[in-house]
Amino acid sequence: RCVNHVVQIPTGEGKSIVVGLTACLNALRDKEVRGVCYSPYLRSRDYEDFEPLFRELGVHDKIRYEVFTELCESFVGDLRLAVSELINKGRVDTGLPALDKKKRVLIIDEVDVFFTRSFFGNTYNAGLVVAHAKIEAFIRHVWAKRQDITVKEMLDSKLYQDVEAEYPNCAKLIRMAASQLCKNVKRFKMDRSSCKPKPTDGVGKPSRLVYSDK
Repeated sequence: RCVNHVVQIPTGEGKSIVVGLTACLNALRDKEVRGVCYSPYLRSRDYEDFEPLFRELGVHDKIRYEVFTELCESFVGDLRLAVSELINKGRVDTGLPALDKKKRVLIIDEVDVFFTRSFFGNTYNAGLVVAHAKIEAFIRHVWAKRQDITVKEMLDSKLYQDVEAEYPNCAKLIRMAASQLCKNVKRFKMDRSSCKPKPTDGVGKPSRLVYSDK
């Protein structure tokens, strides 16, 4: 019988080993084990360290190490793909993952991070970037005319109409986003003094530029 537990193990005292062995013991009892944490790096590092043991015991197919978003997507499906299909096809072909009655064990690594505001009680927000040359041309047009362009002029422009024609299934959504874009660029004020280079990439050049409000 599984009982919920919270275990505190100080840094350097074998937390990854405890997680790995606990996963093995439950997988050997024919349970599907999900080891979940917030960091893709820690997820990959710990799984790679214990994968030889998982394979030696024949339980590698019952143990998965994931980050919180991957765990969520395994139950709700690929929302980004579904939205992409809706935008481009006007319908969703991607179905929800098939649910089964397997017994599962959830092991949360760094549980204190899980109970922060960034995760516990928060919503799962999947973002999708829709890229197209017509969208880029339209955004550049709005940016170039940002001081004077009105929402009506923007909606009447051929560049906007080209975008709407490219995605006829989402005309209302595109109109709403474009109208908000037009309003936002008018309020945007760039303070060049706040443009600060980040640390160099090793060859003496800034790896990227960011704008800071501090």
